[in-house]
Amino acid sequence: PCRVILSGGQPYLVRVYLGHWRGWRLYVHRFLVPDGERWLHDHPFDGLAVVLCGGYIEEVLPALGAEPRGFRRRWFNWIPQRKLHRISSVQPGTWTLFVNGPHSKRWGFLEPIETEDGSVSWLYHNP
Repeated sequence: PCRVILSGGQPYLVRVYLGHWRGWRLYVHRFLVPDGERWLHDHPFDGLAVVLCGGYIEEVLPALGAEPRGFRRRWFNWIPQRKLHRISSVQPGTWTLFVNGPHSKRWGFLEPIETEDGSVSWLYHNP
């Protein structure tokens, strides 16, 4: 089946479910826009995205207290479940083959919080 995933009430991703095997699921994704939320997030599963056409920029937090770094993804992207990231830019016509493993935790979000002295702290939460 095909689903349109919304973010902020707007179409974000077209997802086509292809099947599953031993807890692993296979999808084709068509990215319409970057991730809608400004927060970095992690996934409840390990995953692999193979870029079929197009590409995207992924912001990744290498360590707590570090600044997010941008990486251009044109071929593939390994996404372990604790990788804090977000897609910040998408080329038009970007399609990926996405495989994810079994769920072993909840989604996590890293919220930036500005402190009184102007620096930024981070709050990690699982809604």
